[in-house]
Amino acid sequence: MVFFVIRDFRRSWILFVSAGLAALYTWLKLNIDDWPDYLDDGISTFISGSSAVLAFVLSFQLGHALSMHSGGVSAFNGICGDLLAFALHLVALSADDPEIKDSKRFLQAKKNIRDLLLAAPGMFKWNMRPEGVNIDLVQVKDDGGGNSVKLYERNEKMYCLLKRYMSIGPIEALMLALGNEIHTIRESGALDGAQETVLMAKWEHIYANYGAITGAATPPPMLDWFLYITLAIYTILMPYEFANLNYHGIYLAFFTSYFYLGLWIASRGVGDPFQSTDDFETVTGAAAGIQVAIEEMFKREASLSLDEDACEKSETAVVEIDKVITGVRKNINKNQLRSQLEQNSTGANYVSTRSDNKLQEKGRDLHW
Repeated sequence: MVFFVIRDFRRSWILFVSAGLAALYTWLKLNIDDWPDYLDDGISTFISGSSAVLAFVLSFQLGHALSMHSGGVSAFNGICGDLLAFALHLVALSADDPEIKDSKRFLQAKKNIRDLLLAAPGMFKWNMRPEGVNIDLVQVKDDGGGNSVKLYERNEKMYCLLKRYMSIGPIEALMLALGNEIHTIRESGALDGAQETVLMAKWEHIYANYGAITGAATPPPMLDWFLYITLAIYTILMPYEFANLNYHGIYLAFFTSYFYLGLWIASRGVGDPFQSTDDFETVTGAAAGIQVAIEEMFKREASLSLDEDACEKSETAVVEIDKVITGVRKNINKNQLRSQLEQNSTGANYVSTRSDNKLQEKGRDLHW
């Protein structure tokens, strides 16, 4: 916490102002013989009163900031959960008729929805940042090593559609595109009316959670101005309290300012969970985790349908070994068989029954 406050250079310089004023007041009292000592009692009374006021206002502001942080993280995690549920419903409820499932119209609409869902977490996050959403930088995949796939690289049609409607708002453009693709899938015959209603309910819930983030009330500017003025006066006069302690007052003034200014700096930062920082929980981990989960689900479903049985159930299996002794057959256990099959399963219709630990770890970061 100490370094978190010091690193905020836009505000932490005030701490050194307090220490500098303490040094100045100490020098004045030591070198000016007729310094008016009657100021001591008046300033001491003022500092006592303003300390209580500052403690009340700062505690109120910090409480509001923590509430904003908690609400923002919860609403964003709700959005992430709904995005994944949307993808699950689309994959699970789609018709199994090969003529529909393999039709060009359905496959294209499903691909469009996949890319929109992958782009959504980043768009929601950046829309809440001062920089806003840059449609040219929206990514649908990030390997964590600085390499990413942009939306315009994978799906130019959806990129152009979003760009065309960016004037109504990036999230509104995203939801409009999703709604249009739902209608396209409905017309392809892959969904009936009830299934379309389920998807539209998720669509509405995503937008409702977005409204919960953007619709949060903020304290009136009057309260902020009152706090700024009180802090300024307090910072100027408080170091005078330590002038009688010679130059020991310099570090005492610094630490006293830290208590109040530290709370103020913390409340200004922690209230925004959408910023890029490692000092407290933000939505970045949830955004990355849900993107991985959606990408993985569509990838596995594309290679192997949900209705196909590709699970190895036998406890032992006999395989041909051409390595040590030609023509010798050996019994291997289930785990050994799985290991060999998974190492050579590129393009094969085989799915391991072991849990995907990496995917589960990503899922635990979503907090639903």
